Amino acid sequence: MPRRSARTGAAAAHRLRLSGGLGRGRGQPAPQPPRYLRAVSARDTAVTLFGRTYAALIGLEPVGLGNLIWPRVDRLLAPAVHDANVPCILSTAGLTSIEDIAALAPDHV
Repeated sequence: MPRRSARTGAAAAHRLRLSGGLGRGRGQPAPQPPRYLRAVSARDTAVTLFGRTYAALIGLEPVGLGNLIWPRVDRLLAPAVHDANVPCILSTAGLTSIEDIAALAPDHV
C-alpha cells in the first residue's frame, strides 16, 4: 500500500480548515478584535426591570430562613440594597414581612 503524503487526506483538510475555512470561507468566522484591547472604564451595567432602573442585574437574594442563622439579617441587608440600587429579592420562607423590608428599602422590593 503506498503511503499518502501529508498534503493529501485528513491532514490537508485540517490545514485547509485552519488556513482559510471550508466552503469558500464560510466555515471560518470573520476576524474579531481581541477583547483585552477594549476599554472597560465606561461600561454601563444598568438595567430596567419592571419599569425601574437598577445599577446592575444582580440582586440581593435571601438564604431561606436567614433570620434563624443571623437574627434581623433581612433588616440589616435592606438598606444596603437601597444604597447599592440593586433589586431586593425576598424569600417565601422569610421571617420579616414584605412591608417591613419595603419600608427599609423603598422601590427595591
